[in-house]
Amino acid sequence: MQSTLTRKSPGAVHLLLAVVLLSISGCGSWPPVVDDADDVNRLSASAQSVRARGLSDEDVYALGRLKDLVDLDFGGGWGVMDAKLTDKGLATIAHLRLDDLDQLSLGWCVRITDEGMNSIEKFPSLSMLFLMGNPNLTDEGLRRIVKLESLVHLDLRGCPGITDASLLVLAEKKNWDELNLDGCLAVTGVGVEDLIRRLPGVRIRKNDDRWDYYQGDTSVEVDWDKA
Repeated sequence: MQSTLTRKSPGAVHLLLAVVLLSISGCGSWPPVVDDADDVNRLSASAQSVRARGLSDEDVYALGRLKDLVDLDFGGGWGVMDAKLTDKGLATIAHLRLDDLDQLSLGWCVRITDEGMNSIEKFPSLSMLFLMGNPNLTDEGLRRIVKLESLVHLDLRGCPGITDASLLVLAEKKNWDELNLDGCLAVTGVGVEDLIRRLPGVRIRKNDDRWDYYQGDTSVEVDWDKA
């Protein structure tokens, strides 16, 4: 999804991103938004949550001073600006020793590919990974993700490269709490039923109606909801 807002001035984009995050949070405070290394360096070293949609590969090194970081979000604000992060930047972050990082959102980071998933297993405490709207993710990337023992929540909404064959890869890892497959149109009801049998007790979401509504698209082909 492309927005005409991306053509606004940098200052206007930053303000609009803050407004988007405020509307999502529903309260008067939200995690700080960082667009470059200077923004990161102005944060308290004890910051635990950061929104970094505008942070480039060249500036992600600055996150290394945030040793208490728990939540790193490159997805928030996806309707306002394109993410700059690539596989190279993700690899840099993986070597920063952010040992307390629990949640990582790479939603709509379309420059992230299967190669970037090599970095995921280097986050020792990561439990939640969000990869919504990634057109480049395939079974190859999933095979790297499932190696991370601490990971229990995976959001793959709207990833067109995820298929029934991908579910067999996910089934290799038995300690999932939740898998979200909304909008993965190449995944069938038969495939989801098989995954449920292979992973009893895991919360598995697959409702393309919900994903289409979220995207503002009323053309619904599948309505599969299994929790």
